[in-house]
Amino acid sequence: MGLFNKVNKKVVLAVIVSVSLTGNVLAVPKLSGNYIVSLTKNCQATVTYNNNVINNIQPGYISASLYQLKITPNSTGVAGTIIFSGYDERGNNLRSNTMGSNNTLQESFSSNKSGTYANTATTFTTGSSPYHVYYGSIDSSNIAHYAALIRLKDDNNAYNNSVPNKCSEQGTLVRQ
Repeated sequence: MGLFNKVNKKVVLAVIVSVSLTGNVLAVPKLSGNYIVSLTKNCQATVTYNNNVINNIQPGYISASLYQLKITPNSTGVAGTIIFSGYDERGNNLRSNTMGSNNTLQESFSSNKSGTYANTATTFTTGSSPYHVYYGSIDSSNIAHYAALIRLKDDNNAYNNSVPNKCSEQGTLVRQ
């Protein structure tokens, strides 16, 4: 048992020294170039009651998106501009004959968007709230070829809903 502990300590020390000398592992991965993005979003439905009788149903919504994404970093390498072009499908995740105008079928449409982004070792931010992120396949230029994203956020403009919803979004970016 003593020999095993001595060997493990030497291996851990060697890994720490090599990471400290190369510096690459500690750097924030860059996002740059063209990526394919796949996102899904699911917002909670809300049911309100009055004297144990359903008073109102806000159905929440679901969406799926597929984009081509162009990322152009600024001089820092971890912030810059993004341009999305692709397709969205969305609609209510609950339908009922009692919901009136909130009874929306799924729909599909093309979408073009642009904006800014910033990323750290653990977050990717576009819009008002950050995604948690894990990067994969980082090349010798420190550019991530893969990223997995997830976030939970309030959505005060949830599709056809008049009350705020909690929405979970998750997706992937794959460099082309």
